[in-house]
Parts: sequence; structure tokens; C-alpha cells
Amino acid sequence: MINFFVGTVEPGGRISLWETRGTGKNRYRATFYPDGFGILSQLADQEDGGVFYIPGKPSEYPLKEYCLASNDIGAEMDDGAEIEQRGRIDKFIRLSGIKPTFTVTSGGKSLHPHLVLTDKVEIKLRTYFSRMFAIALLGDPAVCNPHQPMRAPGFFRKEKGKLQVLDSYSGVKYSASELTQAFEKFFYSE
Repeated sequence: MINFFVGTVEPGGRISLWETRGTGKNRYRATFYPDGFGILSQLADQEDGGVFYIPGKPSEYPLKEYCLASNDIGAEMDDGAEIEQRGRIDKFIRLSGIKPTFTVTSGGKSLHPHLVLTDKVEIKLRTYFSRMFAIALLGDPAVCNPHQPMRAPGFFRKEKGKLQVLDSYSGVKYSASELTQAFEKFFYSE
């Protein structure tokens, strides 16, 4: 069963959520959970798949046309061994001069690095940055879509018997200009 929630991450990391009901544009907020992490953990322990979020930050519904702006630029590497994926991230850091804000493991073999901007940018620019990041890391192009879900760290994947782990966290955020310069630096040094 797929559940959709909308919520807020409060300062200090507390998550509050609304579980939604309905489909498409007929979706509505049904049940409030002040301990969002608790309910998501419980569901992840019971059901296959883990926990995802939408980096495109949809404004109303989990649909493409509601992804208007975001500051989360994620990539996903499905192919290659973990050591190869880490090598691609290290190469990106070395050539671009910037490092991911955080990296999540999938509970399998995939690494999912993210770059976070200081401010939200229009979804068209966010998608451009996502494409550049995917190309730089030889990543999966599907995650460039603004409504494509990405794995959230800290939750169990029942079918794998493993956690989706926060593998690294630098906390560094970048302006859109800094990210543009980093991608130019990376691709011109290739």
C-alpha cells in the first residue's frame, strides 16, 4: 500500500505530518501525526519499500505541475559497486570544488548524494542542476524529474532487511551561482 503524507520538518528536526486520502487532485489531509518520524518508522517496519520524499517540494499535490521551486538537487547511482560510486562522488568533489550536503544509502547498494541550495530556485533551474549532477556522477536520469521521489534516511527497508542510512552530512549549502560555477569547473576539467 502506498501512503502519501505532507508535512513539515521543524527547527531541531522534529517532523509533523498529515496522512492524505484520495487520488490526484482529489487528495485531502485526513489524519494528523505530531510524531511524523514515529509513524513513518512504524510503516517502514511493516511494509516493503522504505520511505521516500519528493525533492521537487510540490506545493499542493504530489503531481508534477505542483513542483514549482526547490533547493534540493539529488542524484542516484544504481550501477557499479559501492566503491565505484564513492569514487564518482570523490571525483566530483575534486574537480568541482564542492561536496554533497548529504548522502543517503538506499538500504541496497545505491548511493544518493544531494546538493542543497541556500534558496529555492524555479523548478526549471532545479531540473537543470539535477541533470548536470546526474551526468557528472553517471547517475539515474529518472531522479531529474521534479516529482520523482528520493529515499529519506533513517528508515528501515523491510524487503532488504536494512536501513536507509544518512551516510554523510556536511551541512554545506550553495547559491545557484556557486553551483553553476562548480558544474562548469567540473565539466571543463574533464
